[in-house]
Amino acid sequence: MKEVTVKALGDQFNVIYAHAGPEGGDVIITIHGSPASHKGFQNMAEPLVAAGYQVIVPNLPGMGWTQLPPSGCYKFSQFEKAQVIQGFAEALKIEKVKMLCGHSLGCHVIYNATRLPSFFARCESVCLISSIGLRPHRLALPWFFKKRFFATMYKMCALPVLGPLLVNIASPIMVKFGLKGRTKLAQVNFFQEGAVFNWEEGTAGLDELCRQKTPALFFFGDKDALVSFDVAQELVARFGITQDNTAWYRGEKKDRDDFKESSLQRAVFVEGGDHSIFTNRVDVITPEQLQFLKSLDSQLQEDEN
Repeated sequence: MKEVTVKALGDQFNVIYAHAGPEGGDVIITIHGSPASHKGFQNMAEPLVAAGYQVIVPNLPGMGWTQLPPSGCYKFSQFEKAQVIQGFAEALKIEKVKMLCGHSLGCHVIYNATRLPSFFARCESVCLISSIGLRPHRLALPWFFKKRFFATMYKMCALPVLGPLLVNIASPIMVKFGLKGRTKLAQVNFFQEGAVFNWEEGTAGLDELCRQKTPALFFFGDKDALVSFDVAQELVARFGITQDNTAWYRGEKKDRDDFKESSLQRAVFVEGGDHSIFTNRVDVITPEQLQFLKSLDSQLQEDEN
């Protein structure tokens, strides 16, 4: 684990991160969901590092490793997270990001990063795994009620006597869905994220990715308890990915030949896959990432020539 001082949100604070891979290798930055931490990306990172990439995994504030800034400047919005990632990249003097890779809510951080053009211009591609969609999901309905419920729960978890009890009740529920921050308190910080979550900002960001024709690789499991399959299909369709650029994995078998090298907007669906496919289906995720990155490099080289 490493630590760097980041300037963001009108403040400066330390961010804890994991970093592996050869010096000089192309950089992949991953962005975790909530509650979550760098640990979720370990299985995915190992084969990428073995292929020569640097994989850098920051822990966002409030998830147990990176502490919340004492100034209160961080309120858990996805745009604030994007600004933290921008400050993080600047602190490490990263001039080029080969792939910006998000999981779950981390994908909405990427959508919001399009609002930071000086940073996003350095990102050559994005990878979006089990992305939260562009409208309230089944478990979040009715949104009008759930949004207020999240805000109330977050405040109640800070109460002297009732708070610790609620934290102990809520934390294992998050774990059951595969959502794991470092501490029980990190688990319930998710309530504040829900309270300030903005669907419209995510939609605008995805549309901007599409407008810029950003090279993008999507992954979804069709048995994801958090991201229902219809929501995943809507997201891919809105990005404009056609059937020709879509693949299914059923067991270990892929339903098509490899994608054309010129195709840099792709979607991969995993039959039976859950919200943790980036951890438990690395046999699918990493080979597709490596093939995509190879195609990206070929296209970039062709553009230079």
